[in-house]
This record gives sequence, structure tokens and C-alpha cells, in this order.
Amino acid sequence: MDSFNWNGTSCEIDISNSEVLEYLKQESIGEHDEVIKKYIVYSSSDVLFCADSYINHKSYFYDIIDFFEDIDFTHDVRLVTIKGGFPSINVVNYSDEVLKYKSIFENNHIDTDRNISNISINLLKKLNNQTTKVRLLRKIYILLMLSTSIKLDINTFTFKIEQDGSLVETIVDYKKSDDKDIDILDKFYEWILNEKGYENTYNEKLRIVRNLITRNNEFYFSLSMLESAKSIFKRVIKKETDRYFEEVGQLKNDFIAIAERENNTYQSLHLKLLGWLSALGITIFDAIKNYEGLHIFERLLNSNSEKTNLILFLLIFALCAILTMYILEARKNQEEFYRLKTFYTQRLLFTKDDFQNKVSFPEIDRKYLFIITWFLFVLIFRIFWTNFTYIILSLIFTAVEYLMYKLKFIDKICTMIDRKE
Repeated sequence: MDSFNWNGTSCEIDISNSEVLEYLKQESIGEHDEVIKKYIVYSSSDVLFCADSYINHKSYFYDIIDFFEDIDFTHDVRLVTIKGGFPSINVVNYSDEVLKYKSIFENNHIDTDRNISNISINLLKKLNNQTTKVRLLRKIYILLMLSTSIKLDINTFTFKIEQDGSLVETIVDYKKSDDKDIDILDKFYEWILNEKGYENTYNEKLRIVRNLITRNNEFYFSLSMLESAKSIFKRVIKKETDRYFEEVGQLKNDFIAIAERENNTYQSLHLKLLGWLSALGITIFDAIKNYEGLHIFERLLNSNSEKTNLILFLLIFALCAILTMYILEARKNQEEFYRLKTFYTQRLLFTKDDFQNKVSFPEIDRKYLFIITWFLFVLIFRIFWTNFTYIILSLIFTAVEYLMYKLKFIDKICTMIDRKE
């Protein structure tokens, strides 16, 4: 690393270092400056060049902020390292970790407007040269996460935890402090942010650790304290698990209520359709009861009297009313579904997928829409056409609607009618 010189956040490399320069050129990292006869690697949002070298060369914490604050951790980052004179690149992605770290940091108070939380502690652990400075930097960033308020005076940090009326604080100097706690702090950090199966419980874990620190009245970390935190967390999880299953039981009751309402809707629809079919049967019977000829079907198809048309209009109107009432009742059930979904997902913190796995959405049934619209259009055709023309149009419409049903166009119409969230 003797051929390296840091100028701000840019690294100047002696052009005699041909192997490193050739590799960087191939990877399109940096450029040759003809004026100063150096190869310069400028700071970039997607490249971290020899971060351990930079950290070890710098004495002020604000220099560290300068180096990391513009890195875009939401995407892949190329981590460039040089070990034994041989360069290498690792493509890393710490977006989940950085996102969680920042969400914690948003609730912490710190007297600087710099982007101090744009950091990955897992990345710092991955650096080849784990010097005292690198380890101390990891310690500081973990303490930044654990604290509720931080005061930064050049290189001196005052970390405070205020919780439940208690206050604990400690002072760490970036130039003078040691890194003796880093190993146990790493274990705390790993448990809080990265424990498999509990990746999204970091706020609860953080609250437990802060509570233990204030109860002990000192910034002291030990393996026994970590085990205590884990035990407390298990009890919290068990309590929440019991509460979850209680709420699942209540959700089942609410689901039964929705299912009963949906069944009532269909029972009502069945009775209305049965009544309508009865009226249709009576109308047909009335039309043929005094007819003594042999061609009954021909008489039904050819009848075009005002009485027939009036009866057809009434049947169409009744069918439209039945369909409208069914849709309104179904949308009312859907409104109740969304009300419960909002309550369980926002107030009781069920995930949307978890809720929908337990409660089915009461959608409008495509079979009923298919049947009712078929009757509706067949009756409308009967008003305007008779005999052979009527039969042909009815058969064409039947084929078209059946095709729409099989191609799920009816489903799309039902989806358009369904109430939206």
C-alpha cells in the first residue's frame, strides 16, 4: 500500500504499480492523470476502493462520513480490495441491512445533518485488514444504533440511552478509545439485525437491549447480558404468539360471519331466481293454455302482441332488478371484508397475505352473471325478433357468451364490478 496516497476521498496510485493499474483499467475503475503522473480512483456510488486503507489513513470521523455517505447501498456495490499486491473485486449487496439500520437511526437524535447512517457494518467486517481503527469504527456504528441520542464533537461521541425515565451515557473518542468490546458487540448486532427467521423483529430486540442497559445503569456488554436479552425476547414472542392465535380465533369467527352473509346473499338470489322462473313458467302457460293447435313452440316464437311485449319488458325489468340487488349485496359483503382486512392488518398487525390466507374475498360469482345475462339478452332478442331470426341470434349469443366464459372475459367483468380496496 506504499504506492497509495489518499487525497480527500480519491486514491492516487503510483503508475509503476502496473499490475494493479491494468486490472483497474479492465474494470473501468479510475483514470490516468497525465499532469500529476498518477492513476486516480475517484469516489463513486457503486465502488468502494480499498476501504480499509482509507480508514487507516484518516484520523477524523468526518472523513469516514465523507467516504461512505454517497455510496448507493440500495444496489450492488463493487468492493475493491488489494491483498499481497493482487487486486480483486467482490460484488456485495447489503441493501436489507442498511435499510434496517437507517430505519432505526431515523428515531435516534444526533446533532449533525450529515448522512451518518449510510453504512454497512457487515461490509466493515468483510474488510481484509481488520486493524484497531476498523474495529473501533464498527464499535462506534453499533453504539450509534443502540443509542437514542448522540452528540458528536469532532472525534468525541457522547452516546446516551434514555428509556422509561432512566438515562445512561458513555463517551468514545475515535482517536483514543479501544476496541475491546467489539467481539461481543458484533454478537449483539448480529442477533438484533441478522438472526435468521426473526429479521423483522429488530425494533423489539433493540428495545430489550436498551432496557437491559438502563437497568444495569452502564454501557456494559457481556455474553450473559446477550443471553438475558434472548430469553426476554423468547418470552415476548411466546406472549405475542399466544395473542396471535387468539386473534386468529377471532378472525375465524369474523370469517364465519362473512361466510354466513355470503350464503344469505346466495339464498336470497336463489329465491328471487326461482320466483322469476316461476313467473316465466306462468307466462308461458298462460300463452298456450287456450291454444288447441299442434305448433306450440311456433306460437311462442311468433307471438308479438302488446300483451306479450309488456310481459317480456316486466320479466326483463325483474331480472335486471335481481341482478342489481345481487351485485349490491355482494359489494356490501366485500365492503365488510375490506373493513376487517384494514382492522386486522393495521391494528392487529397481520400481514395482508396472512389475512387473505384465512379469509376469502367474497367475489361476484361468474356463473350467476353468465346465467342471468344469458336470460336477459335472450328475452331482449325476443322483443325485437321472432321465429327463425330469434333462434339464430340466440344461438349466436349463446356461443359468444360461452366463449367469453371459457376465455375468462366474464371473470374480468366480475373483477371490474367488484368493490376496490
